[in-house]
Amino acid sequence: MDRITGEDLTADAAAHARFNDAIDHVRQHLALVFHRFLADGSLTLKINGDPIKAWDPFLENHPATYRTAEERIPFGKSPVVFRGFVLPHKDKLQNGEFLAAGGPYGWAAHQGFYV
Repeated sequence: MDRITGEDLTADAAAHARFNDAIDHVRQHLALVFHRFLADGSLTLKINGDPIKAWDPFLENHPATYRTAEERIPFGKSPVVFRGFVLPHKDKLQNGEFLAAGGPYGWAAHQGFYV
């Protein structure tokens, strides 16, 4: 992370801001990529001593999330398992939940398929 600012002087406020933005971006990326392991406690990640909290894009544990049945498709020696999630309407979430569940770029930016 210390190489992100390049040749900028360490006293430069803009370099500090870019560095802190990069740390936030890495934290958000790790929170998404490793959310299952962070949530179940099998992995702990920290940045500057602060633990990274899982960000579950599926809201799997929220009672208003609709889950489809698992579908297994044979592929070689191991099946591929699919499951769909329909996220709850914002009226079913408290304001803090809605903002946190939107992730770093908001609800619309995170729509799609996750593999």
